[in-house]
Amino acid sequence: MPNLIETYARCTGLKIDKPWLKEDFFPVSCTKFITLSAGSGQAAKNYDYFQHLVDLLNPVLSPLGINIIQLGDDKTPLLSGTYDLRGKMNIAQSTNLIRRAICHIGVDSWSAHASGALKAPLVAIYGTTSSIIHGPHWKNQSKTILLESHRNGKNPTFGAEGNPKSINLIQPEEIANSIFKILELPNKIDKKTFFIGQMHSFSIFDVVPNSVQLPNLSLDIPFSVRMDLEFNEQILLAILQTGRKVTIVTKKEINIQLLTAFRQNILSYNHEIDISCPTTYPSQVKSLIPNSIFFSREKDSDVLSKLRFYFFDHVNIEQVNYSTRSDFVRESASYLNKSEEEITKLLDNSILSGILSFKTNKFILSNGSVYLSYSDLASGTSKPDFGCHDSKVTDSELFWRDLQHYYIYEEATKS
Repeated sequence: MPNLIETYARCTGLKIDKPWLKEDFFPVSCTKFITLSAGSGQAAKNYDYFQHLVDLLNPVLSPLGINIIQLGDDKTPLLSGTYDLRGKMNIAQSTNLIRRAICHIGVDSWSAHASGALKAPLVAIYGTTSSIIHGPHWKNQSKTILLESHRNGKNPTFGAEGNPKSINLIQPEEIANSIFKILELPNKIDKKTFFIGQMHSFSIFDVVPNSVQLPNLSLDIPFSVRMDLEFNEQILLAILQTGRKVTIVTKKEINIQLLTAFRQNILSYNHEIDISCPTTYPSQVKSLIPNSIFFSREKDSDVLSKLRFYFFDHVNIEQVNYSTRSDFVRESASYLNKSEEEITKLLDNSILSGILSFKTNKFILSNGSVYLSYSDLASGTSKPDFGCHDSKVTDSELFWRDLQHYYIYEEATKS
């Protein structure tokens, strides 16, 4: 299968020759650096887990004095732990920086082709496109690694959009180890990613309103007040009086006067509704807080239909189900391109041997303590502060509920 430029040459009758790239010097304070381009013109080409990659790279690269410089426009999300040059350079300046880098990391975009044409060390990743067709025509063969998604055995779609995105099936540790190989470093990431939830990158603070001892966090950080776990309007009031923005999750009706007084502080209102709720209450709430959701976790379709009919003139009731162990097995099977039977066996063995861990940016605050999952809360397994993000996977219904907030991985076994 020919590279795209070979197809263009054949169709136009033009000769393929070495390209000339305009370069302009751009000063940076670091002497050794990797350049990283996280964005492209198509959403399907953009890898969502670059932050995981940076988190794996920096502990190895930083002691060696190697920085990661993020290129691209200012619409590309900033990656923590990088030297931010998004939107600060033109293409000629970016090209010069890629030439000076000890390695370039990127998706299928102009920067990967520029790196190849410059014969610079390159690690590029491909999902919706093919590395054979869309990879750089010019490249340093011994210093180029092109990683392609397994796509669950399917062909590339070449589409601008994708759901789920096939490029996200590439594991962060595979990219990190490819970079170490290019740089001729002896390091290797031995952990194995099983699953990365769609909500993992978002920082969430669930506050159970059971204590007046609130965490000392900036007022710019919103709280999710879990009135469904403990209904306490006095503590909700105390939180709102600080001026903090909140999301409310509840199973009971909250005093309308309280909601009215602080509606500007309420980002969203989420009510798990049942037949005991007065029919006029949802309309009152929606008139105060436009971003209001009324939902049910009822699985019986007949019961759910009756509930929806009861509130038909007032509110639409969404069906929301908790994530389960089965959801993890199914999604992990797709991620690793294995059968569900294989994943179930891997899961059981990893949990038994204590090597399956998870990382989360969702914190549960209860009685002045910090927890990383509701199963940890139930067992009283707290963390000392918000700097702790990792804990062991617990095979329980409470744990799997927050699956989409987890990065689940297998730790390397110690010999």
